[in-house]
This record gives sequence, structure tokens and C-alpha cells, in this order.
Amino acid sequence: NTNEQRLLEICRRLKTLNIPWHTNIHVKPMTKAHLQAMKDSHCELIRIGVESANHTVLEGIKKSLTIEKCLALANWCQELGIKLVCGFMFPHPLDTAESVLQLKETMETFTDLGAYCDLNITTPFPGTELYNQAEQHHIHIQSRDWDKYNWRHAVFSTENFSTAAIEEVFELVKSSMIGYQTKRKLQKSGIRLPHWK
Repeated sequence: NTNEQRLLEICRRLKTLNIPWHTNIHVKPMTKAHLQAMKDSHCELIRIGVESANHTVLEGIKKSLTIEKCLALANWCQELGIKLVCGFMFPHPLDTAESVLQLKETMETFTDLGAYCDLNITTPFPGTELYNQAEQHHIHIQSRDWDKYNWRHAVFSTENFSTAAIEEVFELVKSSMIGYQTKRKLQKSGIRLPHWK
């Protein structure tokens, strides 16, 4: 298709420049052949927005991807030597305690495949659907202090999480992932601490 032709043409031109480059991509249309073309043209790192580990949540935010496709892409990146950054957001309107556990486990799975996982607090910026249609999404805007609209503070609550609970869960998952990623890096370098298996 036209987008594929455009991607391959961009890769062809970048290859002649012999400079490293990074990019954000949509997961759904990507194939291993596309990634190979990107690798051959000196692409070193790609970023994808996974957002959630729960299929119901992904459907609720109209995210047209599956965790399975994202994991396949992570495998391809690992095979080809392309660094991968996976972005996740919490909470989404349909998030539950169960989906939070799925989130943590899925982030660990991506880490095991060599990806770096980044977690941010969902922020309903003015003008976005989440902000403009908060009632329809069953969320409640709790703050209009714009300094807090920075992906690090909870400015809304959901049916399952208060703003305090959102920030507590975020810190717990974030700190857990930092520890998990550090453990994996040390293990890859051959360093094993006694209490880490």
C-alpha cells in the first residue's frame, strides 16, 4: 500500500545518509520486513504506545492493537537489534485492580524481551475526548491546576480509583518496574545478587 511504499522509500533515502535515527510507530501495520528495512537504514530505536495490558481497556480507549501483536514486534526488535520503548498509561476509565496486575505482569514480559517500559499517569488535557466527555467516560475531573497536568499527578478519579489511589498505584508499579528493569540489566551483565533469581 501507499504507506508501506512511503516507509520503504524513507528507509532507502535514510540508508544513504548513514546516520542513526529514532522514531515513533503504529504497531498494527508493522511487519518484521518493515523493521528489517528500518534496521538496514540505521534505525536504532522505536517507540510504541501500548497504553494498557487489558483487551477490554484497549477497546474502551479505541486502541486498535493487541498485546499479542505488540509482543511479536518486541520479539522482532530483539532479533534485529532495535531498541524498543513501550509506553503505558494508568488509569484508563475501565481499569480495575485486576487490570493493574495485568499491566505490571505485561510490562515485565516486555522487559524480558529487551524493551524499556515507561509508565505515566493518564492526563485528560483540555480539548481531548477524555476531558471534553468526562461524564460519558465515567471519570471526574478533580483539579484544574494546570501545573499538575504533567503525567505525574492524578487530576481525575474513576469509578474504581480515587486520585490518591491512582498516585499510590502509579508509584508502586513504577518503582516495581524500575527494580525489575535494574535486575534484568544486572543479570545480562553477569551480575547476580543473592536474593534475585
